[in-house]
Amino acid sequence: LLTNPRILILDDSTSAIDWRQSAKSQHLFVREREWDAAQSIWFWRDGSQGMRFASGGVNKMERASLIALALAALLVKGGERVALFGEPEPPSSSRLALKRMAHRLEVKPRDVDLPPEGAITRNGHFVWLSDFLSPLDDIEATMRRLSLNGVGGSLVQIIDPAEEDFPYSGRTRFE
Repeated sequence: LLTNPRILILDDSTSAIDWRQSAKSQHLFVREREWDAAQSIWFWRDGSQGMRFASGGVNKMERASLIALALAALLVKGGERVALFGEPEPPSSSRLALKRMAHRLEVKPRDVDLPPEGAITRNGHFVWLSDFLSPLDDIEATMRRLSLNGVGGSLVQIIDPAEEDFPYSGRTRFE
């Protein structure tokens, strides 16, 4: 509920006046309410073989799943709707949506690194969790396709500590 001093306009009804605030000053305060609409946030977690890399006990796919679920839980708590991209269930703002996400991320990891073609609600938000080690042309084409549909997005890059520090020395053969 926002209160701003302003002149009463003919379009404003007298029920919109904040009489308590107006009585304390020489100005009329009119209540203005913001229109609140829940946003739809779609999550995509890279399921490629590179995301299964782990230098320690937890691989990149598990880290990405945990980050996606934590972010989705915060968004649901804030009243937003969440869903996994490519799944049949529409975005929802319930605990059931979080349980579905957790189940799909744990039980049914896909071996697909790039988001497939699919419909996202206009003005929705797309959260892409990946190591982004796929060919750059493919990543760029996918981002272009999503942005042409009017979708905003966030990219979350998941890197293993060994990929960041590169603790190898001597002759090392990577396959």
